[in-house]
Amino acid sequence: MLGEVGDVIKTGSNDVYVLKNTFNKKQILIPVLDNVVLETNIEGGYIVVRLMKGLIDE
Repeated sequence: MLGEVGDVIKTGSNDVYVLKNTFNKKQILIPVLDNVVLETNIEGGYIVVRLMKGLIDE
């Protein structure tokens, strides 16, 4: 688990999910693109993502 969605930024081309990282309290920005957000399950309370290189510190 990377964190919880705390906000959604509306941009001109795609939305961006702002995650509150549960480990180090840093924000993670996830672009809502088909090749990044693989599954959104509202009832289950989770989103499956494929992280692009550079999205989080390694």
